[in-house]
Amino acid sequence: MKVTIAKIAKPHGVKGELKVLPDTFDKTIFVKLKSVFIDGKAFPVEYAKIAGGYVILKLRGVDAMTAAESFRNKSVQIERAQRLKLPDGFHYISDLIGCGVYVGERRIGGLTAVLQNGAADVYVVDGGESEIMFPALENLLTRVDTDNKIIVLDEKRFGETAVINEKKQ
Repeated sequence: MKVTIAKIAKPHGVKGELKVLPDTFDKTIFVKLKSVFIDGKAFPVEYAKIAGGYVILKLRGVDAMTAAESFRNKSVQIERAQRLKLPDGFHYISDLIGCGVYVGERRIGGLTAVLQNGAADVYVVDGGESEIMFPALENLLTRVDTDNKIIVLDEKRFGETAVINEKKQ
């Protein structure tokens, strides 16, 4: 299974390099990659350079600005097994999406999105007739098991922090 790690913004220079906007917290992964997938096709990586908030990526066989132009706005993917190991307590958003969310023993829905706008990520749950949002706080998340697709929340903290919006019918 492949996961998206970046979006190609535009060509960089005239030698076929690509300016890439990473979707990952650690840009050093690009320097270690031997190949990437774009539109399902594998491309060997000649080199990658970190340049501030973006990465300059050079793919074998893409040797001119005109060739690089065809990659504009495309996603860069890698095999799931190539991802960097995260520290304990951190999870890839793609692994969190689809997890069943429980308050104690009661299932309240499935995680559909993670919003990253402020001090803490906000988890969004489809609760059927309602959309439920809560901050991803350590004292609220009592168990996160992405292998088994389960997130368990502390009942007291959930009541203090969750926002429940009824869906319009």
